[in-house]
Amino acid sequence: FCLMQYIQSPLYICLDALGKSIDTMYASIIGVIIRLCLLTLLSFFKIGIWSLLIAISFNILGVTIFLIYKVRHYIYK
Repeated sequence: FCLMQYIQSPLYICLDALGKSIDTMYASIIGVIIRLCLLTLLSFFKIGIWSLLIAISFNILGVTIFLIYKVRHYIYK
């Protein structure tokens, strides 16, 4: 997951350079929603810090996949 987080910033920069800053904002909103929902749901299982780690991992994964999809969509369009 560290590799995915490392890839995120060039993808954000690429979308900004293409003039698609609205998609970077959507990616941030999607990440916050994923993290908040997972933290809420996983807190009921009483697994402690693992709920935070799982929520952050899914956040990174979801945002990176969304950014890759958007960059490929605009480049090959």
